[in-house]
Amino acid sequence: NRTGFWRRLTTTLGLAATAAFSGQAQAQAQAQVPGASAAPTLEEIVVTARRREENLIDVPVSITVMDTDFIEQNNIFNTQALFAETPGVDYEVIGGRTNAMTTIRGVTPGSQAALRQKVTILVDGVPIVGSPGSFQFIDLERIEVLRGPQSAAFGRATFSGAVNYVTRDPGDEFNTKFQVGNSDLGRAILGASIDGPITDTLGFTLDVFEEDFDGPDEWITTDGYKFGNTNTQHFSGKLTFAPNDFFNMKLSASYTDQDDGQHPEYMIPRGTPSSCNNVVLGNMRPYVQGEWNCALQTGPNPRYHDLTADGFIEGTLPYYQALSYSVLDPTNTRERERISGEFNFNFDNGGLLQAIVSSATDDALSWATIASVEGATTNVRGMFNPMLTANMGRPSGSDVEDYLDVRWLSPGDSSLRWMVGVSRFEFHYEDAVYTQYAGFAVPELGLEDLVNGGMAFLPRRRSDQTTEATGVYGSVAYDISDRTTVSFEGRFQRDEAVTLDINSGNRVAQETESFQPRLAINHALNDDWSIYGQIAQGTNPATANPQLIDPVVQAATEAAFAAGFIDYTADLFTSTDEEELTNYEFGIKGSALDGRLQLAAAVYLIDWEDMILGERFDFGGTPPAMGSCAGVPNCWNDGSFDPNGRTYNRRVTFINGPRINAGTGDLKGIELEASLRATDRWSFRTTLALQDSLYDENCDFSGVNSYGFTSDCTTAAGTAGLQVAGNAIEDNAETQAALSAIYVAPLGGNWLWSGRLSVHHKGENFLDVINYATLPDATTATGQISFNNDNWNIILYGNNLTDEDSVLVARELRELALGGDPNSWRYIPRLPREIGLRVNFTF
Repeated sequence: NRTGFWRRLTTTLGLAATAAFSGQAQAQAQAQVPGASAAPTLEEIVVTARRREENLIDVPVSITVMDTDFIEQNNIFNTQALFAETPGVDYEVIGGRTNAMTTIRGVTPGSQAALRQKVTILVDGVPIVGSPGSFQFIDLERIEVLRGPQSAAFGRATFSGAVNYVTRDPGDEFNTKFQVGNSDLGRAILGASIDGPITDTLGFTLDVFEEDFDGPDEWITTDGYKFGNTNTQHFSGKLTFAPNDFFNMKLSASYTDQDDGQHPEYMIPRGTPSSCNNVVLGNMRPYVQGEWNCALQTGPNPRYHDLTADGFIEGTLPYYQALSYSVLDPTNTRERERISGEFNFNFDNGGLLQAIVSSATDDALSWATIASVEGATTNVRGMFNPMLTANMGRPSGSDVEDYLDVRWLSPGDSSLRWMVGVSRFEFHYEDAVYTQYAGFAVPELGLEDLVNGGMAFLPRRRSDQTTEATGVYGSVAYDISDRTTVSFEGRFQRDEAVTLDINSGNRVAQETESFQPRLAINHALNDDWSIYGQIAQGTNPATANPQLIDPVVQAATEAAFAAGFIDYTADLFTSTDEEELTNYEFGIKGSALDGRLQLAAAVYLIDWEDMILGERFDFGGTPPAMGSCAGVPNCWNDGSFDPNGRTYNRRVTFINGPRINAGTGDLKGIELEASLRATDRWSFRTTLALQDSLYDENCDFSGVNSYGFTSDCTTAAGTAGLQVAGNAIEDNAETQAALSAIYVAPLGGNWLWSGRLSVHHKGENFLDVINYATLPDATTATGQISFNNDNWNIILYGNNLTDEDSVLVARELRELALGGDPNSWRYIPRLPREIGLRVNFTF
């Protein structure tokens, strides 16, 4: 694998160099098509990747920049489509848009938790906690995707990269835009934007947008609930005030309301796991080795809102137990409010003093199910298996973010440029996940008394964290010559976090201090091409696991340890150490043919230390039969191994989601992005990412704990583990590629028409740390035909034109008995072919 990667790397670099430098000799003889001007050159694209405005070609960072014209021309209608156009970026949605994961350069988050992202989302340089899933593109000027650690510039959690959404400023004249659209999958959009001057010193922008998406008709449950339907309402506005040359300010406000149905997540049909589970692991569980090709649901997803239709008899204990686990109205909502201000003081020498303040609140309410199964039965303890009816409910998830950043910048036109700044980011995040959601959310059902002994239902997973992150940062850049610049950036940061277990009231306080540097050199080969090299470090603060702080969970692990079932206790994993990433990068950027050919390529090597990844703790063994472990293999949880004689049910004997330090990673790759305006009518764009993301040293806890392999090493916590050094890090494709072709021609009068066809490819990736199951590669195509003049833009588009039906995500679903199968799989399907129409009117 390593040899193959370097061979692919060498070939790609050769092709990139050939395309860049042989293109100088190509002639362009055709007459220019009206309105089909060339794209801005890299020398003209301004970014804020290092906290000051700079030309893209001068910044020693791998960056993809997409403005609103690019977003519209490529029919980018959501975050998933956005990142499909970006090399080295992967994006997964599991459980809804609020739980989406962004991966850059193979540094997988390993969790959907809002605080565990390794890529920070920024709005005008201000960090936002959580996922970008519900972000809208209507009020933007551009999007900057920065690959590699950006901790020196932006601080915490820009561990593997950052995505900066830059909102637009008002123009010098009034501009108004209306947009409407619909598709055969029910993607209805309605939006309006206006901006312009109020006075000579005061300007404004105002944007209103709504998208309502029904999704495929077949994405539905047997009891009539839709899968995959989403609704987003977005309002935003900005005021700019520039009374003189010395002072100017911007005030922004936005509100986003997300109201989605159940995320399209299915279990494979009952009775079919045995057809695709082709091996048996060491813990005697069937599993998939090779390509994941399990049978998919062909009709409505089995789920019964009326439990009597699922074989339960009203008034019986199993009925009330099942009811407590029910999700009565599957949905996923989120509201985000944000207010921010930017205040600029411009000095006569070109220096700048800038202050940014921001406050945001984010409240989420979500609950969802995977499926229920016809003929569901109780298990050997007479306890209804919750996974047969409901997956989870998250009745609350909220955060409050307050941000302050003050920086002083030297003049940008001197040979020695510097910046110093201080930032403070405070946020509080709380989240609770209930399996017995109806028991908690509908107290009038009286289920606490009926099935829980009169006790309140407690959340299965929970998080309550308050963090204060304080950073002092600075940079200095010096022009050694007219062509060569060296720069150094650094940030000292202190993160103070308090994590609370809301069940027991116990808490863990942590303080992490780190220094994050970046050293870079940029050299202009000529007026059009530059090369750069950089070394950068990123850190992700230490974290704690609320589930494992719970005294009941700790007592359960101690009992399992006393029985010899496990070789660890929960206190070993209540918190993690800080993780660190070191990025070595070399790149080239430039343009040729008077800007018609533009190319950027980067090669990187990454050392990832103390990787923080998600883990599943299964210390439950076999549930006791008739209240006793006598004669039951792997049974300890009947009270006989606990000093106080306590018994433990399945709610506290396996835990999903805690973070652990999982070893080290060795990642390397190449990213290529090129666009060519071959003639005045034909344009092409391509992106390519080749990644080799491997575990370097990792005595993996789950290899023994979850997959049942024989231990061959000892983890850092002193437990039995499986050495997976050399294995690929799961959920990372070796190859990602995109190719687009656009044709533009006059239509008559002042009208133009254009056609675009894009092909996207993602290679296969492993689904597990043991590198057994793989998700196959997939290739999709999108296209559109547009008709436009000075005021109108009419777009007929198609997504997934080949109707590729491979799944987007597959996950093992354990502890489930479906028709005799000891485990199963859940999956997220791909959207089928979609044909739609969008109309924009601008004046």
